[in-house]
Amino acid sequence: TDGSGNEDDPYLIGSDEKWNSFAAAVSGGEAYEGKFFLLTSDITVNTMAGSENMPFKGIFDGGGHTITLNLSNGGNTTSLFGCLFNATVKNIRLTGTITTNNMRPASVAGFVDGTWNSNPYVAPSGQTHIINCYSDVAISSSYNNDIDAGGIVGAVDKGETVVIEGCSFTGSITYTDANGYEGGSFVGWTRDDSQAIITNCFFAPSTISITKKNDFYLFVGGNVRGTFTNCYYKDFENMETLVQESSPNVKHVHSVTAGENTTFVINETVTNGYSVPHLEYYGNVAVSHEGTLYAANGDVLGLNIDYDNTVFTATAETTSGSIIGSSNPYTPTIGGNNAPLNT
Repeated sequence: TDGSGNEDDPYLIGSDEKWNSFAAAVSGGEAYEGKFFLLTSDITVNTMAGSENMPFKGIFDGGGHTITLNLSNGGNTTSLFGCLFNATVKNIRLTGTITTNNMRPASVAGFVDGTWNSNPYVAPSGQTHIINCYSDVAISSSYNNDIDAGGIVGAVDKGETVVIEGCSFTGSITYTDANGYEGGSFVGWTRDDSQAIITNCFFAPSTISITKKNDFYLFVGGNVRGTFTNCYYKDFENMETLVQESSPNVKHVHSVTAGENTTFVINETVTNGYSVPHLEYYGNVAVSHEGTLYAANGDVLGLNIDYDNTVFTATAETTSGSIIGSSNPYTPTIGGNNAPLNT
């Protein structure tokens, strides 16, 4: 592999073959602790890097490139990385499919940590970061028991912390066996004494088709609730399967579209922008994802109509439509079945 693995001279991965060599090394026990990698072109991945007990411990920068996943089975975990421990993965677009008959499929990592010390058990402590990643991967498992499937991460081990920032998931999660249950969230499962810190993330799957045993949550399932800052989700098929977090920092949003010859005026500058998922956050007022503007109940945006500024508030109502009491062509609308705009 080209490069020395240092931050200013990372190992370079520019082909499917180089990924395969890297993945085989990680699966063989080479953790690359503290080493830097840079993806230099789009690739297709048929081989997972590592396994539940063979973690990657380095820094992997996707360089904004697209990785097309074509993964099947793979042991307990099926993902780009089988396991991450004190690692960083950033700047990747993920597409393709994951099909498995096992319990922890996910786009980026099936497991965060997974290094078990026994007799007695001692939970290792560490922190893994996943930053500026986008996934529209179709994830499917036929496992017939509890499944820790997650859009970004499958499961977080005891004593571990995963920090996910500026990421979005627009793919799907499907359990094909009627006995499959649990998981199905942005992060599928958290074990005791773990942490999932989710910041500036967007959850917009096309569908979640699972059987749940108990109440599982949109962003973080499992034994420990997540810590959230500025996170959003939009309507998706079978949304009722999962429960919204009670945190005020998790908002249900709808797309907003200006009417004819009108534009939105947002009195907030972009406070955080993430290039790979095309996420832009305007303070805590609105979010733009893949070029579409979204707002939540109570968010206030300005509307420029014929050079006059009008302020409207997006509110959740019981009927669909546009601004109540208005039928002119300048009317802005908000997407969804139950969220018109009120002035």
